[in-house]
Amino acid sequence: LAWGLDAGIDYYFAKNSLLSASIYARDIDNVILYSLYRDGKRWVSMPANSGGARVYGATLEVRMPLTQALSVRANATFNRSHLDSVPGPDNRLSAQTPLSGNAALSYKHAALTFDAEFSYEAGGPARESLTTISTAPYQRKLDLRATWALSPQQELRMAVSDVLHPDLTAIERYEDKENRTWRQTAIRTQGGATLRLNYTHRFN
Repeated sequence: LAWGLDAGIDYYFAKNSLLSASIYARDIDNVILYSLYRDGKRWVSMPANSGGARVYGATLEVRMPLTQALSVRANATFNRSHLDSVPGPDNRLSAQTPLSGNAALSYKHAALTFDAEFSYEAGGPARESLTTISTAPYQRKLDLRATWALSPQQELRMAVSDVLHPDLTAIERYEDKENRTWRQTAIRTQGGATLRLNYTHRFN
């Protein structure tokens, strides 16, 4: 059960230009968290209701043309949470991204359009129980696209996804100081860029 509050404002300050801001807050009862414990020789992970939690955040967005051919859009979202039943530091929801955002540029000249988009997600540690800590990786992604309108019916597009292709490492750690038990699992994902070339023909 959660009580929530949302508020936002949009301001159109010029043609095709927007400045937007929004905030939210949630007061959650019986939040569901996963706990990990050792039952004899077995490791058991299970969801359980774990007291209260408070979640809040804000989003800022801007869209505007810089010139007749060049336009920009960008947004950023800030999220915070606090778990009442878990001691700090970092007693927050692990699925919540503390900070995320993206920025995009679009340039159009005659039949050619170029787009570039950069996105970012912050990671870091999160403690969801007395014994478990997860560390999410910081993620950066850059996508590039070029589109050539050969005719009203034909289009050629080249796209390069994940140009930066960083390697990502997520860590799950179990610490039981009372029983002197420690366990850590690291999952590493190797990045890689992808090139796509598409030709589209529309039949009337």
